Amino acid sequence: MNRARLDRQQGITLIICMIILLVLTVMGLSSIRDTSLEEKMAGNLKNHNTAFQAAESALREGERVLQTKDESDFTGSNGLYQQMVSVKTSMSPSWAIPSARIEFTDPTLNQGLASEPLFVIEHLSDAVNMTDDLEASPVLGRPFFRVTTLSVGSTDTAEVILQTVFKH
Repeated sequence: MNRARLDRQQGITLIICMIILLVLTVMGLSSIRDTSLEEKMAGNLKNHNTAFQAAESALREGERVLQTKDESDFTGSNGLYQQMVSVKTSMSPSWAIPSARIEFTDPTLNQGLASEPLFVIEHLSDAVNMTDDLEASPVLGRPFFRVTTLSVGSTDTAEVILQTVFKH
């Protein structure tokens, strides 16, 4: 009688082991998926930080270049533009046209970037000082410039555009 009972229970062990193995496999696959996702997120963050640092360096280079320019240099080419009538409407540079922007080349910084950071400089019309009652009054004799940079990281998927207003 004991022998018949033992024969019936031998198959249950195999089924329990298969269920435990299936659960462990699902947990392992889930861990692999989570780790892969976290690795991609870390890579994207590094790529964005690289693009941001390159854009910030190009922004500082644009401000440095601006020190050597005067208002007559802003002809609408070579990355130097005059602002049009409205503050909201300006000559928009085309980043794809080489003569429309300035390339920032720094061998120590640009290693690992997909392409060189670019920048343009716009000469803004007279600066405006807003009074308490929101009436605009021009501040004469103070030229302002807007420097805009575009940079990518180690791939073209991370793109950073920074902008600053600079008083000459």
